[in-house]
Amino acid sequence: MAWVVELNGVDPSDGLAKTKVFSLGAGYAFTDSTFAPTGLVSWRSPSQKVDVSKDGGVTLTADAGQIVISNLPADIGSAGPWDVLRTWAWHGRRANLYYTPDTWANRTLIATGTLQQPVAPLNANGSSVTSTLQFPLRDPRSPLSAPLQPTKYLGNNAAGTGVEGDSDLKNKPKPVLYGVVSNIPGVLVCKEKNVWQLADKSAGVLCAREGGAAFTAGTARGTLASLLSTTPTAGTYDTYAGSEGTFVRLCGTPQYPVTFDAYEGATSADRTHAQIWKRIRTERCDNVAGDITAASVTATDALAANEVGFWKNDETTRLDLINEVLTSLSGYEVLGFDSKWSIAQLVAPSGTTVLDFLTLTPTSTLKTKSRPIAGLTMVRPGFAPEGCPPYRVNVNWGKNYTVMSRADFVGGVAVQAPRLIDKFGLEWRTEKADNTAIWNPATSTGPYPQAPQLTVDTGYQPGADNLTCPHAATEATRLIALYSAMPGQFQLDFIPAVTDRILPGDVVSVTYGQMGLSGGPLFRVLQAGWVLDEKGPQATLVVGFQV
Repeated sequence: MAWVVELNGVDPSDGLAKTKVFSLGAGYAFTDSTFAPTGLVSWRSPSQKVDVSKDGGVTLTADAGQIVISNLPADIGSAGPWDVLRTWAWHGRRANLYYTPDTWANRTLIATGTLQQPVAPLNANGSSVTSTLQFPLRDPRSPLSAPLQPTKYLGNNAAGTGVEGDSDLKNKPKPVLYGVVSNIPGVLVCKEKNVWQLADKSAGVLCAREGGAAFTAGTARGTLASLLSTTPTAGTYDTYAGSEGTFVRLCGTPQYPVTFDAYEGATSADRTHAQIWKRIRTERCDNVAGDITAASVTATDALAANEVGFWKNDETTRLDLINEVLTSLSGYEVLGFDSKWSIAQLVAPSGTTVLDFLTLTPTSTLKTKSRPIAGLTMVRPGFAPEGCPPYRVNVNWGKNYTVMSRADFVGGVAVQAPRLIDKFGLEWRTEKADNTAIWNPATSTGPYPQAPQLTVDTGYQPGADNLTCPHAATEATRLIALYSAMPGQFQLDFIPAVTDRILPGDVVSVTYGQMGLSGGPLFRVLQAGWVLDEKGPQATLVVGFQV
């Protein structure tokens, strides 16, 4: 049996993608002809971490990882056996740690990471030399740091034609739309013909307004050329949606701010957090449908089935948009050991445990899932850095993408629909839920007068009455119950078996004589780190939301 690391890179000598494998300890020749030379000194996983910030949003980070490969030369003054690897292209490619009981074909994936180019600390003097190659490992989400929208406006409109904008739009990103959104400004791409672009793909237009007053929907044009060549009837707007994007042409030159309501996704069921997350992953993040765990999407839809929406028209990254969707959900994503991405909402732990941790005593009875605790430390959750539970959760909903002052409204709107001034005068509407046992601001009573309040920005849209958002109120109630209980959070160290494959989101139990753990309460795994060196494997978990 052997521990083997597999590095995927590109050999510059021939431009071909290749792999290099190294074993911990002695080199290992497998019976199916694969050979892993010695060289692996250590592996430290870039462990994915789920947390809740002190502001209230779920955050996703990762501790940096590292692979160390021995590169000791035969003698002082000689080249290291693996010097050539410093010239390979490793950045952004995968590294995998395997346990191999016999054949290479029977290997088990233990951990994975995204490679950066290696560094080579050298320590030489007159009588000795040591040398290693150290490969930093990034969070598997690190490729999401690429720009969300690589397609930019050319800014080359000529004589009032085209939809690439004038020079002021040159190199600015085209707008991105997911779900349903309200009061977006769009992008004015042809000033002479009053044409706005709402999205870089085909979408639906629900409404066009000037100064809060709605235009009448006109003709849906079959081509972009038709939209550009035909002036809409007075008081109306025409649309075109196709491979070039979604565009609106107004009947004349506006005097007040122009805004739009729009949507993408065929039905409301296609505009949930999970469905939008899946589309962003497969349309913007170099994933295909097979990279997504379908069951996780179904399970998340069952918990959060309401419509949401997100719109971007500025320079931002894939990571920013994914995080915005996950924060809105109070959820997270995880790359599984099957190399598939899953989505989940952060909820209290329940159901079957993957492992059960306990204090080892002479009378302990160990079962298949039992693991002795090597170390246990109580820590504070991110949303309570001073240890004080929150007394309130605010859930912001119905984002207004164009905040308007009274001067921005057509005069008649103030009389005919004053609610629009209230609606479009604020960026958010808010639902809140309190735990008055923590602190009651109305009576100034409770044990925690300095208790914080948490705020979550969501993509939730109004309910059936188009005025209120019952699902935002439900979410606020759910979150205050989850957070204000100040559930226990612990760092737990243990010696893992090779079959222990733990990810954030898994459920474990912890049985310990102190700190309310004697009954073996359940915990949600928030972080799972793996270290392998000459001492063997060691694992560290952060577990929280004790029930």
